[in-house]
Amino acid sequence: MLNVLRKNAGSWMIKVLLGAIVVVFVFWGVGSFNERGASVVAHVNGQPLTMEAYQQAYNMMLDRLRRQFGDNLNEDMLKMFNIKEQALNQIIDQRLMLDEAEALDFKVSDEELIRLVQGIPAFQSDGVFDSRLYQRVLNLNQLTPETFEAMQADAMLVEKLRNFVTETAKVSDIEALEWYNWNNTEVDVDYVLFKPGDVAEVDVDDQQLADYFDKHKDRYKTAPRLKADYLVFTPDQFKDRSEIADDAISEYYEMHEDQFHHPKTVEARHILLKLDPDASDEKQLERKKEIELILEKARAGEDFAELAKQFSEGPTKDRGGYLGAFEKESMVKPFADKAFSMQAGEISDPVLTRFGWHIIKVEKVNAESTDSLETAKAEIVDKLSLEQAKNIAFDEAEALYDALYDDEKLAAGAADRGFEAKQTDWVQRDSMTIEGVANGAKLINAAFALQPGEISEIIDLGDEYALAQVIEKQPARIPALEDVKPAVTDDLKAQKQMELAEKKAREFLNALAGADADFAAICEQQGLEAKTSGLFKRSGAIPEIGNEPVLTEQAFTLSDKNKRPKDIVKGAGGYYVISFKQRSLPDAAGFEKEKEQLKQSLLSQKQRMALDAFMEQIRARSEIAIAEGFLEPSPQAAM
Repeated sequence: MLNVLRKNAGSWMIKVLLGAIVVVFVFWGVGSFNERGASVVAHVNGQPLTMEAYQQAYNMMLDRLRRQFGDNLNEDMLKMFNIKEQALNQIIDQRLMLDEAEALDFKVSDEELIRLVQGIPAFQSDGVFDSRLYQRVLNLNQLTPETFEAMQADAMLVEKLRNFVTETAKVSDIEALEWYNWNNTEVDVDYVLFKPGDVAEVDVDDQQLADYFDKHKDRYKTAPRLKADYLVFTPDQFKDRSEIADDAISEYYEMHEDQFHHPKTVEARHILLKLDPDASDEKQLERKKEIELILEKARAGEDFAELAKQFSEGPTKDRGGYLGAFEKESMVKPFADKAFSMQAGEISDPVLTRFGWHIIKVEKVNAESTDSLETAKAEIVDKLSLEQAKNIAFDEAEALYDALYDDEKLAAGAADRGFEAKQTDWVQRDSMTIEGVANGAKLINAAFALQPGEISEIIDLGDEYALAQVIEKQPARIPALEDVKPAVTDDLKAQKQMELAEKKAREFLNALAGADADFAAICEQQGLEAKTSGLFKRSGAIPEIGNEPVLTEQAFTLSDKNKRPKDIVKGAGGYYVISFKQRSLPDAAGFEKEKEQLKQSLLSQKQRMALDAFMEQIRARSEIAIAEGFLEPSPQAAM
């Protein structure tokens, strides 16, 4: 069963404190390598790596994927990312780097450690280190200052080693130029596409269908599927049972006063005349004179919104230059400084920003304010009621789970307690939705881990909890040919049409074999439609074709001396035959604009390569023993 902390993990107080410490651990890594638990997942040069350290690394990787993919994250994706092995490799590499740092006699001084710990925002109040907050956060996470500081010292040693390995990486202007030219050179080719859809309809007989199906049976294999009863407990079901005490409301308000603070905002319109940041002084002056003429109209009483619609070159033109209410930090500094120094109704002198010349009309100034406890009370009660209702939902799910006995039907047990279970249709593992369930994919994945008749433990769906019982389960199977005959027929015809398209493409390529063969003329002779791609880069899509890596690679091997490829190219839409037309080198001025950014990008790549090579050397001379069976899939995962 889930424990009390799991039940209360949604409460606001725990979220505040856990949120603070998570910031620290995400930044600094997986934690101490001291053996604090009996379970060992690996040995590195004779030193144990614990399950605790592994679990920290695994959970952080899982959290990152959840933030990235949300409800779309499922078990198949977790297998694809292979985070179990990734997490293990991470703590192995951390241990190896720490050992290497110590072998090279790197040190972390007390002053360095103090500066680091005191600079962590999670331990600060109003920007200043708070020792009591530091102790509270560590206590909540069952850490002593000594343990936590040892963890940070280890992380600093690893960082020093990383910097030592990567600091020798350099990128010259010549390297950057070579990369720029390679990446920005463009080619243009003539081409003909032989599409299978252009080939006349083909006939297939029963024997051909049987032979094709026999060779491709796995393609038509049905996925495992199941039916399940399920019951979802939502906070909304129990919100009327929430009781929020006045002192809880006051405590929440005091701890979250920033949520009820409203900074000063300005509501304004503006007129923008665009100006390139590299524009000459003459162009700047010319545009300034233009906006001064508009300013004269505005100050003479003409409607500012209509002037914006007529003259502004910014995205708010159609809204009469209306920007809405904004905070000072949301605008570029010269614009914000001016707008926040003005009164309602005032029109500014011209203001120059990196976008161009502006004139601003302030329509309203909203002073900084903080909602009183009385004003915020309804919002706080709603939030705390929802959290409390979520805990009640968990309690109800747990009570039902505890009341069920082996082989009992979930639906019957739910009815006894006044709830109504529902049943899914036949669903596959990759099904993403269940009607009425916010995170149906997670419920389905949990159900696939069960045997028929088995009732799940409580499934945490984020804002809801659920129980599920598998009613019937069907394994994957290969159907009879008659059951899938239409699909097999379509696939076989498509294959034959593709084969005919390939044959025609090869015949055309052979016709181009002569050195002086005229691409357009031969196309005309054979009644083919010749097209020109237009210029495209190695890293870009081909106009009107899209991304075809093999076609792009082949195009960049061609030249005036070597116009014809040696083979046809199979693309997503059929077979291509291409012929070189022209090559265009990039403008040197473009390189000067991008040089520093390119050098930094190449430097980062070199640093990663240097670190990877360094780690490969360390691993090669180290003894790494992973616990037997640790990386093998569990019996349930293999089902």
